[in-house]
Amino acid sequence: QLAGMFAGGLAAQWYGPQASFFLAAGGALAGLFLSLLIKESVPSGVSPLHLSDVPKILRNFHLLLASGLAILVQFLVYGTVFGFVPLAAKQMGASNLELGLLTTLSVAPSIVASMLSGTFFARTLGPRRSICLGFFLLAATTAFIPLLTSLTQLYASQMIGGFGRGLAFPLLMTLGVQSVDDGVRATAMGVFQSLYAAGMFVGPVMVGLIGDWAGLNAGFWLCSLCGLAGAVVAWFYAGESAGRRNYA
Repeated sequence: QLAGMFAGGLAAQWYGPQASFFLAAGGALAGLFLSLLIKESVPSGVSPLHLSDVPKILRNFHLLLASGLAILVQFLVYGTVFGFVPLAAKQMGASNLELGLLTTLSVAPSIVASMLSGTFFARTLGPRRSICLGFFLLAATTAFIPLLTSLTQLYASQMIGGFGRGLAFPLLMTLGVQSVDDGVRATAMGVFQSLYAAGMFVGPVMVGLIGDWAGLNAGFWLCSLCGLAGAVVAWFYAGESAGRRNYA
């Protein structure tokens, strides 16, 4: 993601916006050819999941809680970083290269935070506080976007928000799958991913609707409220056991 965003911005700056799409198509072709080299190995002694087991998984409180919080994260991220923050940057006079740099800087800190979330932060703050801190950073940086006046300030806000995203999301993933049996964890992860994908769709749509109705700033403040809601829910319902077994 990091390399793709930065390379896409460079290509758009040097050769025009169309070049980014050709670059992406080239990456897709490379992925297609590499996928032909994959060899599957089916583990022995594993009983297949029955369809009747799926409703039981869907009733798992911790999985639904983690999925709901992940929906809020994706709502916020896809409504801002991958949605309307570039529009705010464009209004500040950002070039194609600077737009690519904007998304690059939002992703880079999340890589670092993802590596530290289940180790350093889970051990020092605890998983629940770490998740809350991640949501708070996302909420705060989004709320301040309408007050920013330069690209440098916008870059800084997106870096802090990206760190918050990387801090919360791995722990939510752990919270979602640690409470199910080992034999159904792949299915639980599929449920988690399917549910949080709703936030990817709803985020840009809702921010766009609010932006048309009350202005783009109102859309950012809506996302900020979602971040605060996530912090509150995580504080009261995400147990301190989240993440310890898997990431300690």
